Amino acid sequence: MIYPYVKSKVRATKRLLYENNNYSVFDVRFPSRYKTDVKENNTVYSKLYTPKQKKHGSIIFVHGLGFNFFHKIIYRKFMEELVKKGFEIIFITMPYHLERTPPGEKSGRTFARLDAKLTLYFFEQAVLDIRTAIDWLEQEKRRNFSIIGISLGGIAATIAMALDRRIKKASSCSQEATIRSFYGTAH
Repeated sequence: MIYPYVKSKVRATKRLLYENNNYSVFDVRFPSRYKTDVKENNTVYSKLYTPKQKKHGSIIFVHGLGFNFFHKIIYRKFMEELVKKGFEIIFITMPYHLERTPPGEKSGRTFARLDAKLTLYFFEQAVLDIRTAIDWLEQEKRRNFSIIGISLGGIAATIAMALDRRIKKASSCSQEATIRSFYGTAH
């Protein structure tokens, strides 16, 4: 079976970071169901943007390769606009990025050095993390899920939508056409 998955209860922590008149932002963390040798990578870090007046469903937002704190500022502006329109957004940090980066590495570099076999493991972890986030959102009584993925996150988002019927809509932006083109072997 590709990307084996069993829905189960998610033990997450949720802490308020800040709020304003339009929305609240929470830090949400939960264990990755896919364990690696990198301790930092085994916790999924995410931010939950919850509008004061929810009009629409929940969006899972998945970033691209090499995501860093500068990108986080740009994406935050995008998410703030969506949450103002009544969408709830959970922004998931991909494996080997930001807080999940191994000590001494740059965000995303570990993935960039992976071989083709390990790339499959990376995507399996990313997809399991996305599905686990949906499990947690359901525990929080959320429904009506969509997903947005940017670049590498677009590939993970597409796989997640193909495997999980709970995701009803998707937008995949600027993704590589194939994994082969990522590794520079496309003709």
